[in-house]
Amino acid sequence: MKIALLGYKGFIGRALFKMLEDSEHNVVCIGRDDYEKYKGDEFDLIINSAMPSKRFWAVDNPLDDFDATARLTADIVYNWKWKKIVQISTVSARCQLDHPYGINKKSAEVLVLNKSPKNLVIRLGGLFGAGLDKGAVFDISNGKKVFVSGESKYNFIDVDKAAEIIVKKMDKKGIVEVGAKDQISLKDIAKYFNKDVEFGERIESQHTENPDDDYPEAKEILKYVENAK
Repeated sequence: MKIALLGYKGFIGRALFKMLEDSEHNVVCIGRDDYEKYKGDEFDLIINSAMPSKRFWAVDNPLDDFDATARLTADIVYNWKWKKIVQISTVSARCQLDHPYGINKKSAEVLVLNKSPKNLVIRLGGLFGAGLDKGAVFDISNGKKVFVSGESKYNFIDVDKAAEIIVKKMDKKGIVEVGAKDQISLKDIAKYFNKDVEFGERIESQHTENPDDDYPEAKEILKYVENAK
């Protein structure tokens, strides 16, 4: 199968390439510099992992985020040649529709799902793993201010585990959520690291709908942060 992997230099994109590079598939890695070069090629599958993941940047730059999310996806859907698309999205497209980031991701999902019943949307939980040393959990472990409430809960999952699950589910269609099978709150993370942290007011809650039994637990992020420090 000929697969176009868009966004292969990104956090989840790198993990997906690592999972796919030794497979029987012909994987074509596509970045910004060669996007137009491959636009006329035919692909059995396009994996779109090229969208931005900066939630707080999207608040201040909603139109730029829209262009990099929905407009880019529309170009792939309408102007590329494909048999199936796997859209790498986020659970924010379900649970944060009061936020430009979630709205734009949802808009991109609609484009993909309405174009073909064979297409698949993967909604990811919060990611952690090698190459990532920033975010709310790291801020907490270092005693820094966090701009969301300590009551906020997330379904953190290791990026390599997420990529493994995505590759296993590429034959699915519709919407599949990939994240921890439970949640961990930021205040519990602060307690674990014995840190007195100043939190913001916004309460966020990200959970995984219909998780498989073998999905990991969110608390696995604690050991990762300890080892990464």
